[in-house]
Amino acid sequence: MVPDEQSSGNRGTKPKVACEIPQYVCDELQWYSTAALVARNGNYTLEIIAIGAAAAVPVATAAGWAPWLAATLGALAAVAGGARHIFGWQRTGPPRARTLAHIKTEVALFNVKSLSCAELVEDVADLVEWEVAEFDRTAHRSPARARTAAASAQRDVGPDAKA
Repeated sequence: MVPDEQSSGNRGTKPKVACEIPQYVCDELQWYSTAALVARNGNYTLEIIAIGAAAAVPVATAAGWAPWLAATLGALAAVAGGARHIFGWQRTGPPRARTLAHIKTEVALFNVKSLSCAELVEDVADLVEWEVAEFDRTAHRSPARARTAAASAQRDVGPDAKA
């Protein structure tokens, strides 16, 4: 971001920045902004297609339309639902949006001179590292496997175990 004139209170205008935000932070802001937007829009789009196509199947059947139309709508609903799970947007979108919000908070602190450039870069790198580690930890874990692992850990430690 380049320093700008003082904001006149209009939304969408950039506030005055004391110095340039490091390129690394700008890159992370851009990536997380795009990733969160794609996840949210992709998830909603596929969900709307799946629900709409599934709801249209009984309508097509009751209206006496061609049988292939009802079958095609059913297949479309299944494909959209499957694609939603394959892309995993409903799982990856919220953490990326949270990380984006945290990065924006760090930039705001930087802009009011609560953080130095080095602290800003370090804090953003820590946020990104945490989000990536959390994604790696949960990426291939189904809810059933997670419950099984939690129950197993509870059995190994016991409910009354003291740390």
